[in-house]
Amino acid sequence: MIATDRNSHRVPLAMPFGWFQVLYSSELGIGEAKPITYFDRDLVIFRTESGVAKVIDAYCAHMGAHLGYGIREHAGSAAAVEGENIVCPFHGWQFNGEGQCKHIPYAKNLPPRVARGEKVIRSYEVREINQCILVWYHPDDIAPNYEPPIVPEAALENDEWGEIKSFTWEIGTHMQEIGENAVDAAHFHYVHGTNDIPDVQKQEFGEFTRHGLLKTRNETPRGVIEGFIENFSTGPGLSVIKFSGICDTVLLANLTPVNSEHARAMYAFMQKRLMDNQFQGALGTLSLLIFVLKWRRILSFGTARSIMKDHCFVMAMGPLPSFANGMASLFRHHRLRARGARYSEGSIDYLRPFAEVRTGA
Repeated sequence: MIATDRNSHRVPLAMPFGWFQVLYSSELGIGEAKPITYFDRDLVIFRTESGVAKVIDAYCAHMGAHLGYGIREHAGSAAAVEGENIVCPFHGWQFNGEGQCKHIPYAKNLPPRVARGEKVIRSYEVREINQCILVWYHPDDIAPNYEPPIVPEAALENDEWGEIKSFTWEIGTHMQEIGENAVDAAHFHYVHGTNDIPDVQKQEFGEFTRHGLLKTRNETPRGVIEGFIENFSTGPGLSVIKFSGICDTVLLANLTPVNSEHARAMYAFMQKRLMDNQFQGALGTLSLLIFVLKWRRILSFGTARSIMKDHCFVMAMGPLPSFANGMASLFRHHRLRARGARYSEGSIDYLRPFAEVRTGA
């Protein structure tokens, strides 16, 4: 735990950019719309009648009505979706997923920007893969500069893997403080209760990616089984973690900022079907249950960890003391590039490729 008091200032970490999960695919039906809040912005997500998920800013360009809430027959739910457009509940203006106004039911003369087909509401790139709906966010509305990975095990039609078991947690912290756990092998023993500290086999950082491999030893009723935890991170929001040894398990561990002080963790587990091995199947189900229960217990720790004093900001953003050099240091420098953090330019250029930052090029 980090000692603090009510006069402490929060570490001013900025909003990251990248691909982030906003919903699971199963949470949004055809013709359905929902209000959502991420990136400290009010948004609305809707699925067109052709089945495509779209995300735009929540407020109508006409008079500012919130598109995420319906009226009359849609009271208690979101606004109506007609064809490929969402309908404003205030005056019936219709907007497509690119932020263009496509129809004003009573207008004889269209406003100039509408007539020219211009975007009048900010829209967001969407990718629907791995049974998840992902949104690209950048504070300057810059187009995506990398793509999210496709995870074959998470394909809906993959019969070799079971249905996803999804869990969502609200955590009062900046999402980086959760992500740092991935490169912190020692915490698995002290926080999660593993038998010992896993052996770090690999930690590799790319421009927008990270690949880690940990070797574990798992006690079971039939003795110790060696296993591996393999982690693939893409940007600050998407991680794929593969557990092997007892029962092959894939975890989509996705983090999305609601705002700079609040993250939403969306974890989806898949386990390989073991029709002929009931022992391994039972151990896999038990290990998943234990993981979820432990995660719930440490949420209070995660919230306490988010309250840091000013000196922690100096450690994270300036020259790191010798005891901090290592994976956590590399992770923090790597994450600087995934934040629109203007304050970071003085100590590190977050727009440079990470390999140059790491080697001092």
